[in-house]
Amino acid sequence: MTSLLAREMLSAVGGPAPIFLGMEAGEPTTEARFHRARRGRRFRRSALLVIVVVAAAWFAINAYGCWYIARNQASHHPQPTPATVGLDYQDVHYAPGLSAWYIPASPARPVIVIVHGSGSNRSSPLTEAKGLHRRGYPLLLIELAYADGHRPYGGGQRETTEIRQAITYANQTTGQPVVLLGYSLGGFDVAAAAAKGVNAAAVITDSGFVSFQTNAADHSPLPRQVFSLMAPLYPLFSDGGHLVDVAQAAPAGYHLPTLVIQGTKDAMIAVHQARDLARILHGELWLVPGVGHTATYAVMPTAYLDHVDAFINAATRLTTVGADRPKP
Repeated sequence: MTSLLAREMLSAVGGPAPIFLGMEAGEPTTEARFHRARRGRRFRRSALLVIVVVAAAWFAINAYGCWYIARNQASHHPQPTPATVGLDYQDVHYAPGLSAWYIPASPARPVIVIVHGSGSNRSSPLTEAKGLHRRGYPLLLIELAYADGHRPYGGGQRETTEIRQAITYANQTTGQPVVLLGYSLGGFDVAAAAAKGVNAAAVITDSGFVSFQTNAADHSPLPRQVFSLMAPLYPLFSDGGHLVDVAQAAPAGYHLPTLVIQGTKDAMIAVHQARDLARILHGELWLVPGVGHTATYAVMPTAYLDHVDAFINAATRLTTVGADRPKP
């Protein structure tokens, strides 16, 4: 207080401010240091609050994504049987508690294991199944465990196990090689299973994708890195299932014949994902102009069957000479 009073008095008469013992010229006063320290504390508290809010938002975005993927894939649709499209079938279990429809056909052709998509069940691809059966293919339309809503979606890891069980069942039942065909989320599941090394002769993914993180980024203004917490968080929401990233799961030596089908007007899966999937799996890419999500067969059934048929024949080195192949 003495120093401040002296400064004020000398300043009033135009004299120089004194320099007191222990105080250098230009050194801030105790009061100035106090205000500077208080501003520093406020800044640090504000910065910490911003960091906490951003971290909480980051966690919440990823947690919500995990919850949505794990808990919102079940089917709420009725389940008409293959008989409704004129197909004879057998109701079977390809693993304990896992149902499928087996539709027999030519014993000389590979069995196509068909995997449904999100919000669907084994009845969803019945229209495509009818066309494929007319080309002579035996079919196994499987239902994945999450479809009835009693178990969360397993992120692709649990579904890979179920697809592997379906392949084993088809091999043991028919003695023929197996081709995997999946639609939408099922397209992702068969790609994930193929990348994980299941014993299939070929894989066809229709409107599939590479990873949930990439798909989330495609449907938001946020970069993919924002969704990096989804993988470690996902087991907490899925009863232990893990998210599969096909790009990370596919080995460098991946060689399974792969066909990637994608409509250029798909509003659910970005076209770049089809290109990425074909590149990662060293597969054939069929981009269909003007077609929406999983709609290629509905728009051009004959071209669809011709393309799939030619791919399977090349992949499995089977001949269709003499086979009954009426057009749809």
